[in-house]
Amino acid sequence: MNTYIKSKTAVIYARLSSEDNINDVSQSINNQISICKEYAKNNNLIISNVYYDDGYTGTNFNRPGFKQLIQDIENKKVKIILTKDLSRLGRNFIQTSYYIEDYFIEKKIRYISVNDNYDTENENDVASLPIKNFINYMYAKECSKKQQLYRSKYADKKYFAVDGVYGYIKENGTLIIDKSVEHIIKLIYQKYLNNEKVVDIIRYLKANEIPCPSYHKQYELNSKLTYKTPNGKYGWTRTSIDNILSERQYTGALVNLKEKYNLKKKKMEKNYNPVIVENHHEAIIDVDTFNKVQELKKSRNHKSSVDDSMRLYKYFYDENGNVFSYYHHIRKDTGKLREEYKCNKTKKAFKASLAHDVIYNDVIKVFKILTSNPSIFIDAYIEKINKKINKNNLESLNKQKNDLDKKVKALLEQYVSEEITETTYINKLKDINEKLIKINNSISNFQIENSLLKNKSKDIVTFINSLTKVNNELSKLNLIRLLVTKVIVTFNNKKGIDFKIVYKFSI
Repeated sequence: MNTYIKSKTAVIYARLSSEDNINDVSQSINNQISICKEYAKNNNLIISNVYYDDGYTGTNFNRPGFKQLIQDIENKKVKIILTKDLSRLGRNFIQTSYYIEDYFIEKKIRYISVNDNYDTENENDVASLPIKNFINYMYAKECSKKQQLYRSKYADKKYFAVDGVYGYIKENGTLIIDKSVEHIIKLIYQKYLNNEKVVDIIRYLKANEIPCPSYHKQYELNSKLTYKTPNGKYGWTRTSIDNILSERQYTGALVNLKEKYNLKKKKMEKNYNPVIVENHHEAIIDVDTFNKVQELKKSRNHKSSVDDSMRLYKYFYDENGNVFSYYHHIRKDTGKLREEYKCNKTKKAFKASLAHDVIYNDVIKVFKILTSNPSIFIDAYIEKINKKINKNNLESLNKQKNDLDKKVKALLEQYVSEEITETTYINKLKDINEKLIKINNSISNFQIENSLLKNKSKDIVTFINSLTKVNNELSKLNLIRLLVTKVIVTFNNKKGIDFKIVYKFSI
């Protein structure tokens, strides 16, 4: 049971950074503080102090306001902390969960996230909402709300797509047809409907010296944006043809938010639910023609002979972290399937079947060891974790911190008794505080690391015991997925290829 020191005195912590996409940063800080003060008023809490970080990222805790908060917690000046929501405390899920699940509980600090209706004093909150998943969920939920705001904005016809759609020019806030290439777009659609292959369409465009879209926009329209033309003036590709055949804006519809930011992968991805405004501008292709082309594309795009169950997706990396992608094709001479993993950056490759067999042979041995003597492995694993938990360094850091605390007190006594001047006092205090900040950061990092290691020892029991229930007929690749996190591939001129397997239970 969580026990907190009963108190009516609370502090507020507010934070904002450029990642939040808010123009008036200071005003947003004030808004967070106002929300927390209103909550305090309604719940008979007295605000004794306000900590804030204006313009600091939430992905780490290297923030002056937060550090001062932690220092005051250590000095037992804080009993209750209020934030507007969980993301204000931090966006780094591991470290944020450490502070809420471990550090605050250890220090008997009550933490309240106002907008999330989350209170660590409430046992039901703690039991029903694992903090890591909850923070992740709330962050995604917030971004979804922001996405809805953008969507409503772009649904308004006064907002137009920026320069970029081949076949249209933005003029005086209006999209008008680029007459110099209108006939090319219509030609591509007509040829495709006549069952001409994409490769033949490309040959025709090149033979007739028709500039590709990127060259046309960059050099013939003098676009303000930069377009790459790696294949030259007539560098038509399958991608450029497919983009034209898939562009719904040719029907006169405005399509905005075609991409959205994927939080987990940290990159822009295709948005399958964009904002569409019909009859927005003059059409190049009528709707019936466009729909016929889409149906024809679906019929031509036959399913691959290899699906995800036959490959290891994002499992192979070189020593520099470059990923190997899976490729396959049917050999025309033999009709056999050729599979390989290839790194697009280094151009190095290896046979998929070779990699699968080498890894499986090792994995099956490990699997048999784990399932034949699970208790022995668990005991040995936990013992290894306990040895890795760095108690000595933590004790050393705490001793250094206590020594510095004593120096601060001694320095203050010297200043009060006028043994040193105010300037000397301030300069020496500044040096000590800088050392304290570094030590506090180191202590925090050790505590986080040790906490994660302790959690690993709990997780390993569940993981190993679950293996004993696995079906013996599990496929080769599924067994690899079950036990392996990733594989480091090293190319050795003398020995060939080495595969270093990183198992999920590796410390």
